[in-house]
Amino acid sequence: MFTLNAQGYIPMPDTIKRVWIDVGSNIGAFLAGDSVYSAVYWPNRIKKSARDEFRDANDIMGIAIDPNSIYYEGLSKIPRIIPIIAAIYTVEGTQIFYEYPVDGCSSLLEPNSALDPSYLGDNVIIGCHHVKKMTGVSTIRLETILSLIDPRLDIEFLKIDAQGTDLEVAQSAGAQLKRIGKIVIETQKQVSNNNKTNNFLYKNQISAQESVKWMAEHDFIFDEKQSFPNNLLIQEFNYVFNNRYRNNTT
Repeated sequence: MFTLNAQGYIPMPDTIKRVWIDVGSNIGAFLAGDSVYSAVYWPNRIKKSARDEFRDANDIMGIAIDPNSIYYEGLSKIPRIIPIIAAIYTVEGTQIFYEYPVDGCSSLLEPNSALDPSYLGDNVIIGCHHVKKMTGVSTIRLETILSLIDPRLDIEFLKIDAQGTDLEVAQSAGAQLKRIGKIVIETQKQVSNNNKTNNFLYKNQISAQESVKWMAEHDFIFDEKQSFPNNLLIQEFNYVFNNRYRNNTT
């Protein structure tokens, strides 16, 4: 993946001042077409989308993390992107990875057998509910990666799209979590039907409500104005959180 420098950190040019991390990056990382990258997250400082800011800046280094090795070559060709092929999770080692027919649905979590059939009207959702095959993937804590980033650098932005394990990714940052300025996670609001069926795609995933609570307890405040829906059918949203002790709007 990369060789550490003499100080034991991921080598980055002296011109780099900020680091953005993309967990579940897929192929395009911060230059992809995802709506997360088309949003403006620092409106008082810059009017550009995250995509345009990354493209035009010369002081940002991106770290793109994805368990699928087929993305490595493409990611490695993007200037100022360091690709890491691994899954981020609270436990390091090897975990079962559930691969689904639809690209972008594969997860460390198995399908939710209690998913209400009424949510299967969307063909994409159907593809995200049937396992194609199971493989083993290497898992690493985010804390491990953050500890390899030079303390002189501002870890300004963390985007997470981990298909049901987004909060676990943040939790795996441990004591390093406080270094991050802004976090975007993909999460679902829980909608239950007599506690027998629900709208969750994956078994044992953590709800948006629980995520907001945990993040607040760890000094990350939910920014409702910057958050936005991803799929209203299943109540899936991109939630934005700001570090209480960082000025993320200027």
